[in-house]
Amino acid sequence: MVRLTQVFRQAKTSAIITAAHQINRGIYPTIEPISDNPVSDCLWHGGGHQPEHGVQAICELITDLIPRLGFNPATDIQLLCPMTRGLVGTRNLNSVLQQLINPPSPDKVEINRGGMTLRVGDVCDKPLRASTRHSTNE
Repeated sequence: MVRLTQVFRQAKTSAIITAAHQINRGIYPTIEPISDNPVSDCLWHGGGHQPEHGVQAICELITDLIPRLGFNPATDIQLLCPMTRGLVGTRNLNSVLQQLINPPSPDKVEINRGGMTLRVGDVCDKPLRASTRHSTNE
């Protein structure tokens, strides 16, 4: 088993640091309610404890709060989720985010492969390799 003991690429005052250490100690992290005057730089919650509440809170953040705070949801946020399947997994959330941030349009080319739609204007956070012959640890 591997245990996270140091968090990289985050400001020391970021709430993600505090939350990561709380989780490591078995403590449920402090999650701030969604509001126009957030204290935290992350970990906002819209209420409810079911997966659909999480999806709804993410939608509210993307369409309402984040733009109201002066940020661009397409370029200024990063959503982290611990799984790939389910309502709050990467597969579903990528689709939800795509519909909110880069919805279909007749003038946008899109490709459907493996149950996933890729559209002109989508954001990809994984760098593409020039060569796939060499294995790398990313």
